[in-house]
Amino acid sequence: MELGQVSKSSSFDQRLIKIKEEIGEVDTNDRKNIEEKVSKANKILSQESTYLKFEIHGKTNEIMIKIIQSETGEVIKELPPEKLVDMIAEICEMAGLFIDKKI
Repeated sequence: MELGQVSKSSSFDQRLIKIKEEIGEVDTNDRKNIEEKVSKANKILSQESTYLKFEIHGKTNEIMIKIIQSETGEVIKELPPEKLVDMIAEICEMAGLFIDKKI
């Protein structure tokens, strides 16, 4: 799992690159591995007054990571962006790729 492409322009992006290098690859099929990696990233981010929140998108089961400012609760960055995952879910629904509810 990639934490996404980040530009090297801002200091925050530099910190994201450091986190990515320190936690390594994430096995998205292993929830325990995901939790370990999130915990490790949170320890790194604790020095920055930020934390990670990870969610599983309801329709696509895609893992979404949010970097949140602790004091304000503001979402600094989403990986992948939630709007993008919502849009993918809608396209898949229109294409009929989701199994309908059993009636």
